[in-house]
Amino acid sequence: PSEFPTVPLWFTKEELCMLRGTSVDTLLAGRHIANQQDLEAIKAWCKAKPELFPESCGVSVQQLCWAASVVASRAFDSTQAGVVLAPFADALNHSGVRPHTRMHDLGNALRFIAERDIRPGEEVLNTYGEHGNTQWLLNGGFIDTSGPFDDLFVTPADAVSAALAYKRIYSQQRKHGVSETPVTPIKQSKSQGDSSEEESVGSSDGDVGLCSRLAQLQDSGVLGDDVFRISADDLLPDKLATVLLVLCMSTADFETYMERPPACSIIDVAEEDLEESLLAHLYRSLLQLVDILEQRYETTLEEDETALAAMCRTSGGALVQAQEEKQKQQELQELQQLLQQQFQQQPTPLGEQRPQLEAIMAEKRRRLGGWLEDSARTSNETLRPCNVRNVLLLRIGQKKLLRELRTHSEDCFS
Repeated sequence: PSEFPTVPLWFTKEELCMLRGTSVDTLLAGRHIANQQDLEAIKAWCKAKPELFPESCGVSVQQLCWAASVVASRAFDSTQAGVVLAPFADALNHSGVRPHTRMHDLGNALRFIAERDIRPGEEVLNTYGEHGNTQWLLNGGFIDTSGPFDDLFVTPADAVSAALAYKRIYSQQRKHGVSETPVTPIKQSKSQGDSSEEESVGSSDGDVGLCSRLAQLQDSGVLGDDVFRISADDLLPDKLATVLLVLCMSTADFETYMERPPACSIIDVAEEDLEESLLAHLYRSLLQLVDILEQRYETTLEEDETALAAMCRTSGGALVQAQEEKQKQQELQELQQLLQQQFQQQPTPLGEQRPQLEAIMAEKRRRLGGWLEDSARTSNETLRPCNVRNVLLLRIGQKKLLRELRTHSEDCFS
């Protein structure tokens, strides 16, 4: 295709605004195959290589964006060849629940074997791997609603910010003698009294201690450039839990953590026997993380669900039409008010006014009609129903995950 209208790289300004707060917005702003800064750098490199890219080629950022979209939406990963484009294979559409086949990497070849019967005339469906709706919308321009494929990405910076924000709140509460919500024991501690809640977050080891903890997490590979992926199947990834735990644990517990072998640097919350007080800090940090992420959205979950339901009832783009109709009614009211004013101001008899006023009204209606056509055309170009629907589905899925994470964390205190 010459364009990829459903891929966020090709979104209009208004459609990109709808992505605010989502993980797609986060990835677009960070390390992405078509990062604007990288595309500009590639363009400059092409310009500096006239023997490869003559000036007549006129390599533009738009062309590079198209090439990046082709790779992002169609490429396969091969252990031997790296990222490859495989004609015909890339024509297979995706199914997350019932694919007919999936790719098998043979090193020097890609193999697709039918895994179930294919009826005559039936479309052959592939699966696009162990991803979720964030990556599928970002690279493929679609949302899969056939299963639990919603996911949410948490950046390392967000995880660290949540832990530090909680530590500040906790320290202020202790300073002013404010008691926290009582914590019901989640797991029996190994030895009661070895590490009390007062010895945990409250005993801050300062900036030096924070730097040493971050360095330890980075050296062990727990904290890096990769994001943490939250999904219905893994609401609290072990790496994310480890970051929050290490930043909130006491100095003594951190010294013990540093003695762990590199292969055991990730804390398994479900399997390890952690202190009740440390688990309390973990779940309070998670609540802080949920607050940070929820505040980035400009709408609530309920508002998005209402908007999506309205789109379904009106077959897609009628939301824009409703806004246009409302604007049209407002314009007509203004026309009527203007006509009334002109009737009052005109000293000539009503019979002499009417032809002139009717001509004025016809002209204004003509202009209004043109304006409405332009408005409708602009609206259809800036907010396309398919993209609006996909973004709403993405936001709803991610907000539901955040709400589930909040409920899970709060349940630990009930």
